[in-house]
Amino acid sequence: MLSADPDVPAAIELNYFGHPEDLRRMVDGVRIAWRLMNSPRFAPYVKDFVNIAREVVDSDTAAADFVRNNCGTIYHPTSTAKMGPDSDKEAVVDQYCRVRGVEGLRVVDASVMPNIVRANTNLTCIMMGERVADWMRAEK
Repeated sequence: MLSADPDVPAAIELNYFGHPEDLRRMVDGVRIAWRLMNSPRFAPYVKDFVNIAREVVDSDTAAADFVRNNCGTIYHPTSTAKMGPDSDKEAVVDQYCRVRGVEGLRVVDASVMPNIVRANTNLTCIMMGERVADWMRAEK
């Protein structure tokens, strides 16, 4: 339940597998990793592969269940505070990370990223902070 009350804990819905293609790709990834780790090159170094058996990898249903039961966040969520123009009613911040409707407040973190980056999110956030700091200095 959404609430503007600051005493109500935030409800974060990560929407894992919100699209069927998400699950299909994750299952494919598990199968690729399984093949690699059980290849002759890696076999001498691998004792167990995430407690997953061949029967799981070979079954669409079992592989999908495995992914659903073992998928989780590493606590670096992104893209939760949409950035966009004034005409976008869902946009939380503008292109300068200014929060709409709250004067003097900016959000400068991974939440304003339109998509998760293919780099370290921490370094990307540092860069974003530096850039927004430059804009803030220029406004004075």
